[in-house]
Amino acid sequence: MRPLARVWLALALGACASCAPGAGSRAPDEVATRSAPGPEPIPAPWRPAASALAAVWLDLERPAPEAPALRMEWLEVRGFAGSRQQRAYDVAIAVDVSGSTRYASGADVDGNGLVGVRREPKPWEVWTPLFDCSDPGDSVLDAELAAVEALVDRLDPRRTRIALLSFSDRARVRAPLGAPRERFGLVLEQLDDDFGAGATNLAEAIRLATRVLVEGAAEGPSPERVVLLLSDGDPNVPPPAARAADEARAAAQEAARADVRISTFALGPGVRRDPDVYAQLAARSGGEHVRVATPGDVLHALPRIDLARVASIAIENRTTARPARALRVRPDGAFDAWVQLVPGENRLRISARGPGGDEVHEERRVWYDDRLPPDPEALARAKQAIELRTLELELESEARAGRQRKQLELRPGPDPAD
Repeated sequence: MRPLARVWLALALGACASCAPGAGSRAPDEVATRSAPGPEPIPAPWRPAASALAAVWLDLERPAPEAPALRMEWLEVRGFAGSRQQRAYDVAIAVDVSGSTRYASGADVDGNGLVGVRREPKPWEVWTPLFDCSDPGDSVLDAELAAVEALVDRLDPRRTRIALLSFSDRARVRAPLGAPRERFGLVLEQLDDDFGAGATNLAEAIRLATRVLVEGAAEGPSPERVVLLLSDGDPNVPPPAARAADEARAAAQEAARADVRISTFALGPGVRRDPDVYAQLAARSGGEHVRVATPGDVLHALPRIDLARVASIAIENRTTARPARALRVRPDGAFDAWVQLVPGENRLRISARGPGGDEVHEERRVWYDDRLPPDPEALARAKQAIELRTLELELESEARAGRQRKQLELRPGPDPAD
């Protein structure tokens, strides 16, 4: 894994609050806030701010001069954080569509209350796809595609360009780097009907993904380039299997020389002939290796990939000593949260910690003027957003706890003979 170069933090404070009394005489770090809680464009240019521990990138959004000052005790804090100086990502997602992906994933991917299972046909029965997965919407490929869709939804299109590839014995580009996000839905639907044949050629998938990222480089500062490789089987093309694994490792080494890191997702028990090959692919390129015991759990593992390598984000109103609510951190380092304000000055502290333990902190002041006319509609929208986000985070936490319990139950106990 590459050493941490630095931690950067970019902030955008925006929501419906009020400007400070005596607007026009604010200190440089005071922030007026907007009435609309919707998304804002990334501020430009980015201004570096000094930090004793690391270089910090910081810029704040300010409302237009004509924006009305409204009463609002909730402030949405948005920003970006990362453990490298790059502020953009190019990501190539390579999805396995080989024959084994038609089998059951072990999860209720389509959410119909049924978990598809695999069964073998009896000698007198005619084979149908239902023998591979009793619920056609719960296959390994269905789990992969649903995971990709969830990840795409969590990546900021202003900061992250995505390419989508599929592979079995050959690899194909399904959506070029930087394709409009609405195109991914159509591509994923097409892939859902185009699987179940071919072997597993990891080497070609890695080489094609690397070429897509290198040849698609845009002008300006180089983004972080990442391949996300999903597969449920050992490499077996070109044959024999030992050669296929060697070719995959060589391809990973080539990717590393091109400054491309590979994160691998080894899905299920089918990855067994060379149990270390996926870990080796990630290690050779400085990426992350994730072993998913039940293939269907990639639904949860892939959207939680940490592209930005941020261990944690913390936001607090130091005036009230209360933490932010509904704090979400995205894979590309984007985060948002809601902070409750009190009348007068509020001191907000935003902290980011990298995986190596290094931290950066920034403080900003915002004013809430409770003498201004209230805006019930804006307040209702803010409270609804907080409730929905809180529920989303609670459901994610419960699902994660359930998977951990399942893994503990499946873990073999001590041998009674010992």
